[in-house]
Amino acid sequence: MKDIKNNEQVIQDIIDLFTKLGPEMHCKSDLISTEIVKENLTKLGFDYGFESRPNKIESEFLFDFTWYKKSNNEFQSIESVALILESEWKMNFTQIKYDFEKLLIANVQFKVIVFQADDVFENITIKLKNIINSFNCIDTNVYIFAGFVNSIGNFQVETYIKKLSNNCFNLIIPFVMKIAVATLGNFHANPSLRSGRNYRLSKC
Repeated sequence: MKDIKNNEQVIQDIIDLFTKLGPEMHCKSDLISTEIVKENLTKLGFDYGFESRPNKIESEFLFDFTWYKKSNNEFQSIESVALILESEWKMNFTQIKYDFEKLLIANVQFKVIVFQADDVFENITIKLKNIINSFNCIDTNVYIFAGFVNSIGNFQVETYIKKLSNNCFNLIIPFVMKIAVATLGNFHANPSLRSGRNYRLSKC
């Protein structure tokens, strides 16, 4: 079983996953593309010892997609969550922002946003980073931006950790406050790792 604490390995596996999925998602609908992403992330989560929601029995849990473990108590309640994901295929930043902001409030190791851009990937990611840095909490979690850019016909993937700020609180679902102090860094995915896929509405 792979070690979920190995951030670099998890990040690389997720980049490789999107690289592989691009051709499979060529000319597919939004719904089918989302299902392809979830299906493959479910397999990857299993390699790290996590179950995923939604699945064949359980529906979505708060987010579009989740890696989680159940406890051994009589209720089989959720013990931990390692990854959450939100996706928005519409090329409207207001709608991307709406889904992305859900990720802010969770203290989860990996937070993934899947979106598409008409032109420049960085036009979206710069705004997302500003949102992260404006949120009043110390957040040591890894954000993963997976954006499909129509102008190049590929996914681009970048990772980011919030810059250090002082005197703030970390909001943990379900809205329990705690003070957290951490040393933060910056992760950037290899920009050459992109997958080939054309967008469903503009390419076929």
